[in-house]
Amino acid sequence: MSEVPRTGCAETMDALREELQRAAEERSVEGLPPYRPVEEPAPADDLVSESERILADRERTLGADHPDTLLARTNVGGACQQAGHADRAVRLFEQILADGERVLGPDHPDILTFRNNLAGGHEAAGDPARAIPLYEDALSGRERVLGPDDLRTLQCRDNLARAHELTAAPTRAVPLHERTLSDRERTLGGACAKLCPKLTAYSLGPHGLVLAASPVRTGIVSPIASGHA
Repeated sequence: MSEVPRTGCAETMDALREELQRAAEERSVEGLPPYRPVEEPAPADDLVSESERILADRERTLGADHPDTLLARTNVGGACQQAGHADRAVRLFEQILADGERVLGPDHPDILTFRNNLAGGHEAAGDPARAIPLYEDALSGRERVLGPDDLRTLQCRDNLARAHELTAAPTRAVPLHERTLSDRERTLGGACAKLCPKLTAYSLGPHGLVLAASPVRTGIVSPIASGHA
């Protein structure tokens, strides 16, 4: 996939995105403990093995269709993605979404996460054009089910904007980033607005991961991600 030429607008959005991410990281989400970085994260392939072990345990004790088993399968997909096994991750996310819709229904919050994760899988595999309609569906569902100010909704909108950037469509990306900034300033508070006086884009991205009961992201999203959510 050829690299999209960078523009001054894209460089500015990258710099401002970093400012807003720092602001958001300084303010822990209400009800969650502050983020503490892991000193020595496990190698990616070890994370795949551990995720597969947890999945096997969930399948044995809860059954293949239990919601917690579906989330454990999502963690395997996220671990594969982090380890660079993009094609396997996409196949896993596709099957998880299909099984999840059958078990939980199309509007369950976890299904919206699964759809966002599949979009992120395509993006990580170098196909942001395939990610865009999935992000759009996930965003529409999150706005309807979770509300426009939920952090997972804001994350999904920024994921969509980033996918448009990667397909060289800044005229579609910028309005999404602008709305995300406005909504984040309103929901995260004055500290965010003070640090980010100009157009900014905050992106958790699609690649975060939450293992069993402990959040990791960088990004897919919890319940596994957010999702990254």
